[in-house]
Amino acid sequence: ATRHIGCSLAESAEGKGYEAWLRKFGDASSSPPSSSDKKALHVVYINTSLETKATSASILPTITCTSSNVLQTILQASAQMGPDRLQICYGPDTYMGENLKSLLDAVLSHDESWTDSRIRDELHPLHTRESLRHLRDNLHVYPHGNCIVHHMFGNSVVETVSDKYADAYVTAHLEVPGEMFQIALEKSMNDEGVVGSTSNILQFIERKVEEAAKDMPSSRQHPHNGSQPHIGSTPQSQQSSSPKRRLKFILGTEAGMVTSIVRSVQDILDAHRCRDVEAEII
Repeated sequence: ATRHIGCSLAESAEGKGYEAWLRKFGDASSSPPSSSDKKALHVVYINTSLETKATSASILPTITCTSSNVLQTILQASAQMGPDRLQICYGPDTYMGENLKSLLDAVLSHDESWTDSRIRDELHPLHTRESLRHLRDNLHVYPHGNCIVHHMFGNSVVETVSDKYADAYVTAHLEVPGEMFQIALEKSMNDEGVVGSTSNILQFIERKVEEAAKDMPSSRQHPHNGSQPHIGSTPQSQQSSSPKRRLKFILGTEAGMVTSIVRSVQDILDAHRCRDVEAEII
């Protein structure tokens, strides 16, 4: 018998429920001028079928996003159309949509550190605290879509991270459940974590490893002999008298990116001739 291999996230947008959700905003957007001050835009995650995208586009103007550009996508759309006029319907990934709201909430709740100037410099040149507040209020998230892989980052994982890895850097993909995302988001405010795409996570880990390698005396003392640095515990024969530093990273996404992380960490430590920094990926 043929075995069906599908994607729970993509399939959540293929039923009548998703279409009905979009039509609520499509009907409001096409109402007479007196009641249609707001326009609607559908931002759909790329991990959906062509049929979903085509059907959605027949109901609402639709653009596709990835986890790497979703934040910039909604910021740009809001800036162009007017943050107080544009309703953004994001789907089908409920976790990602709610996490985007949490990210905006975090920025808005730190009024002293996230000034209008910083928002323009680091988020979008046409946005301010006021416009982000309008965007947050007009961001609508489909409530019934998730990826079963990311769903595994639930309460038990969060409890383990909080209880046993308080000293670790915490990373979280935009698709993970809110509890895990909140830990990483709070850590990110002090540069002890990162939230975003797999690229954002990799870049954060690379930066932290590079900073640690530059700070270690071994980077200047050990000659480069072509051997690869060790990820994890270091064999006794390779240990030096310098104090070692172990960096711990909680990987809040699929384990599939571990290989690229290990390769990148090895390259960085090798480039700095550093044997006294270890990176543990959890």
